[in-house]
Amino acid sequence: SALRKAEQQHKTNPTDSKLRELNTLRHSIRDISLEAVARSIQWSKRLYYEKANKTDTLLARVLRPRPQGKVITKIRTATGMLVETPEAINEVFTSYFSNLYNHSPHLHTNNTTYRADIQRFLVDLTLPK
Repeated sequence: SALRKAEQQHKTNPTDSKLRELNTLRHSIRDISLEAVARSIQWSKRLYYEKANKTDTLLARVLRPRPQGKVITKIRTATGMLVETPEAINEVFTSYFSNLYNHSPHLHTNNTTYRADIQRFLVDLTLPK
């Protein structure tokens, strides 16, 4: 953001001092990215040095399938309407699973006998220590 601001200032009022400031910012950004690349190269050299005689572990790491991100971008509701926003998708999932697991009308948390049954079960439950 500082680079964009400096570029905008230089575009609106080009002076030598603003150009020097812009170039200084660009050089510092380049230096930071070069340091990150150097660290990455150093780490990979170290990894290959450490695992040089143990090719199976290095090869297994390279060949191991990477998990793919499973992001749901669209979903159809029970009425058939297509929903695309994350909040609406969350609501569709919430309503689906609440209907799925709340199939009995007397199993509500405000039902006192149901809550008493749950409380009794938890009190009588013996868990391993």
